[in-house]
Amino acid sequence: MTSKKVEAAKKEADKRKFKLKMARLGRKANKEHRHNLRNQDRAVMKGIKLMQAKIFKLSGKHFKRPNLASRLPLWRLKEMQKRKTVKVKRAHEKMINAHKKLAKARTERNYKAISKWRRRFGKFKKQIFKRTARLNHFRQKKLRNPQAKLEKKVNKKNVKKQNKYKAKKQYITKRVSTHRKKNLNKQAEKNDLRAAKKATKKATMAAKLPVAKPKISVTAKVNTKGLDKIIKKSNNNTKNAKRLLDDIPIA
Repeated sequence: MTSKKVEAAKKEADKRKFKLKMARLGRKANKEHRHNLRNQDRAVMKGIKLMQAKIFKLSGKHFKRPNLASRLPLWRLKEMQKRKTVKVKRAHEKMINAHKKLAKARTERNYKAISKWRRRFGKFKKQIFKRTARLNHFRQKKLRNPQAKLEKKVNKKNVKKQNKYKAKKQYITKRVSTHRKKNLNKQAEKNDLRAAKKATKKATMAAKLPVAKPKISVTAKVNTKGLDKIIKKSNNNTKNAKRLLDDIPIA
């Protein structure tokens, strides 16, 4: 019984190995086939460009290749765009995983793994750049299709309608906030006591300064007769005012 089990396990292992080998060979064959197709395409394009140059020499008009996006139906273009977006997302996820594994390898100081995951990270980064560029170019190309162009216009209008109330609300809040800021600034100017403080400081400094007394020369004789008369009159007036106040009866 045990020998039979061992034989069965061996057979299964051989089958798996064979399948893996065939899968790898298939992948290699597909890559070679794709490479050959590219070379064929390049040869065809070279021929087309030579023809274009001849046409330009003879007629003086540039030849424009017909765009496939204008001929294909909209559902097909959407499928193509979806596939391209999925490709970008997949490359992004792979790049994140590679970055995590690279960080782990660095902490463990596994230099073999570091070199491997650094290579992988660089590969996925390049993939993202290329795929995003292709996607953006395809989006622009898609607009040559009249149905796609119309759909984009309609979507823009719908988005505007949806965001109309939101935009209005934002404008109102902005206006209110600007008015509030202006009022606050005015109030701050009123409440600001810096100017008053400066004035009081100046006054106190002026009061503290020593006053220069005028020097009177003793040699010069001053005529003070007129001043004496004025002082006497003011004294008499004050005395008379006191007498009048004393005469008033107090209840």
